[in-house]
Parts: sequence; structure tokens; C-alpha cells
Amino acid sequence: MCNKISRQEQSFASLSPEEPSTIIQFTYTTNAQMYGVLKRTTAKCSHISHVYSIGRSSEGRDLLVIEFSGNPGQHELSECGVLVAVVVAALMCSGFRVLEPEVKLIGNMHGNEVLGRQLLIYLAQYLCSEYTLGNERVQALVNTTRIHILASMNPDGYELAAAEVEDRNDPELNTQEGPLLNGWTSVATTLRAFDLNRNFPDLTSVLYRTAAADTTRTDHIPIQTPTVWKATITTTIMEEEEEDEEVEEEKGEEEEVKDEEDEEDEEVVEEEEDREGGG
Repeated sequence: MCNKISRQEQSFASLSPEEPSTIIQFTYTTNAQMYGVLKRTTAKCSHISHVYSIGRSSEGRDLLVIEFSGNPGQHELSECGVLVAVVVAALMCSGFRVLEPEVKLIGNMHGNEVLGRQLLIYLAQYLCSEYTLGNERVQALVNTTRIHILASMNPDGYELAAAEVEDRNDPELNTQEGPLLNGWTSVATTLRAFDLNRNFPDLTSVLYRTAAADTTRTDHIPIQTPTVWKATITTTIMEEEEEDEEVEEEKGEEEEVKDEEDEEDEEVVEEEEDREGGG
């Protein structure tokens, strides 16, 4: 199996980069145009792609993802994937089974940051076109990797930013200083004022704890957890627990100091009251 990995890596490395034969019109797309492009792309390359929604925005706009894979819509066990990392490859050579590598690419978290969004739309078109044209490098990438592309995580913010730019170009509205001239920089967040780039859940600690305890599965395919990883996880948990204990101790010390200060204040008040009563 190790020899197979080496042969595949050499084969992939031997593919020389070629000049792209796909011609794409570089222009910004609206939300409606973006949805149309993604659906037309997956219709053209239905054998390697499909579109799915991960939910809707505050205003009901679809959060559409386009996936590229040799078997779209399916998790696959990798025999010896070309792009498997060195550590994963070592585990595979030791008899462990791993999933085909997967990657997700996300753009437009901030509604007014649209370059990444547009590049991901172009990437989807490029992968489809080049795969169909026989680009060996793209074919190897798609056949050995599962790629998820969410071009716009914040379509509501994009819509508002685009509308403000249109307003700024309207001579009847562009007659004053202020928000209209700076509108493009004021809609980074969602309509509910969430900054998606600062709003990620803390799932790492939960994953580590459940994996180390072996009480709850965190995956859907039985994969043996390497002993080294278990030891690393256990060490990480112990360090986190020690940090928590230190924080609690510091809080306890602060509370003791505060209690002492409160007692001193009470004694001072009592002494003053005694003086006033004696006077």
C-alpha cells in the first residue's frame, strides 16, 4: 500500500501545469445570477458535481454549495489518495482506513467582501470545464478529493452592499456626504448584526473529550483511533483541566481578597459610628 501511495504521488507530481483552456467572463454576479451559474454548472457536469443547500439566510436566501467529486454526494474511503497527508498516509500503511480527503471553500462571509465569492464561482466553472476538456491535473484532483464550495455565506449582506453601491451611482441620491459614500464598508455583518468571521462555535474541545472517553462516536464510519492521537488528546484535556483549576483558584483568591476588603470597610464604618455615638 505504501508503494502504491508513492507511485500515485509521483504520477500526480509528473503532471505538468498547462495553460488554462477555459475562458471565463470576469464580471461580478448578483445572487440570482450566482444561483443560476451553480445550477447550470452542476447540470453540465452532473457526473462529478451536485448542488445542495445548507440552509437559508435571515431573508430566506439559499446557502447553496456545489460539490465536486468522483462520486458526488457520497463519503468515500480512500485506498491511497494522491493528496493524503504524510501522517494519514503513514496510518494507512499501518492498516488504518481513512476517508477520501475533503475540503470546503467559503467566500463572502462579510457581505461587502466579494472578490473571494466571485473567485469561487469561477473555480466551480473552471473545475467543470477543465474536467470535461480532459485536463489531467483537474481530473486527478476531483477524482481523489471531495471539494465543497460555498461561494456566498452572507448573501443578505451582499444584497445590501450591492444596493448601496447602486444608490451611490444614482445622481439623485449621490448628493450628500455620509453613509451613501461609505455604504460599501458598512455591511460586513449579517442583517442580524452577526460577524460570521467571528462567530464560529467551539466544537474542538467537545470532539477531543468524546474521542478520548470512547463513549460517543464523533464519526459515521468505524475508524480506529491511533494510540498516539489518544495520548495527545488525553494530554490536551489534562492541560485544559489544569488551566480551569488555576482559573478557579485565582477566582477564589480574588473573592477572598474582596471579602477581606469588605470586612475592613465594615470595621471602618463601625468605628466611625462608635465615634459619632460617643460624641
